[in-house]
Amino acid sequence: MDIVEINPNVFAAPRTRPPGMDTKVPYQPMLENRNGAFDWVSKLGIKAFYDSGAYKLPHKVLDWMRRDEQAPLHGTPGAPVPDAPGSYRVAVMGDMGEGSAAEVRTAAQVLRWKPTHVATTGDNVYPLGREKDWAKRFDPQFAALRMATTWMPALGNHDYYAGDLTPYFNRFPHLKGQAYYSWNLGPAQFFVLDSEQRLDGASAQQAWLAAELAKSTAAYKVIQLHRPMVSSRAGSIGRNMYGSLGPLLAKHGVQLVLAGHEHGYERSKVINGTLHMVSGGGGAATYGYPGRQPDTSEVRGARHHHLQLSFDDAQMVVRAVDDRGAVMDTTTVKPHAAVADATQGAAELVAA
Repeated sequence: MDIVEINPNVFAAPRTRPPGMDTKVPYQPMLENRNGAFDWVSKLGIKAFYDSGAYKLPHKVLDWMRRDEQAPLHGTPGAPVPDAPGSYRVAVMGDMGEGSAAEVRTAAQVLRWKPTHVATTGDNVYPLGREKDWAKRFDPQFAALRMATTWMPALGNHDYYAGDLTPYFNRFPHLKGQAYYSWNLGPAQFFVLDSEQRLDGASAQQAWLAAELAKSTAAYKVIQLHRPMVSSRAGSIGRNMYGSLGPLLAKHGVQLVLAGHEHGYERSKVINGTLHMVSGGGGAATYGYPGRQPDTSEVRGARHHHLQLSFDDAQMVVRAVDDRGAVMDTTTVKPHAAVADATQGAAELVAA
């Protein structure tokens, strides 16, 4: 099933290619079910909210409410599992660049774990991805962590809102202007998608992903993107993305999908061989999951956190750790039988 493009006049991302993006790669913005007036009003409201400093109030309230007890998780968290000795380490976080105290705490927790790489699930900065947003709400908070690790980010809708991706690519020059790409670390290959661009069967991005998955011999295949395909809040966009990409993930044995966008944490049950996880609690104000927990959801909750992926040839441990250092949830992913050569330690960027 292809993505349903309901409103042909409004784009989640700019209609024309944003500055900073590689001109050799097709740019195909995904259309979103929003009307033009709402789209512009919401962006103006977001801009005013952050530029006024009002964004700090929700964080102060949340910190006060959670000063004694962290927000509870709903479902069945997994029991703790230790890292394998000498394993590869990748930290994952998304929806973080608000300049909040929770963002600073999360960065400190990641740094304490000493990963070699940080993989983001988008919305790296708020509100609009302007240079001054990056300089105020991202650079100071993550300076030490960026010095100690290699960052492999995914784009989110807030990164796009100013219509200029130059500040984003200036901070990640190793991406060479690529909005979607893949990278390798030991026995794992990560396929980073741009969920603000089309992912339907007729899109250049899905054609690229299909080709990359087909030639991959990695023991672990991981999709990394912003908007979740499977979650309590996925909505029509997520369902349509899954309808389009789900068969491809199953065909090529993708074991794990990492997403953000929802400001909290969620781990699904394994669906057609794939585990879907939402990690959107990197520093932006969190929100809960209303209503009944769907059957596809294993555990979920509104808490600031990051993920710790430690893996070797035998297994991948995925651990959710909150901004105070408490382990919230743990699960494991098994490798494919044909384990790829695990001698490669540095990230290798594969051209889009």
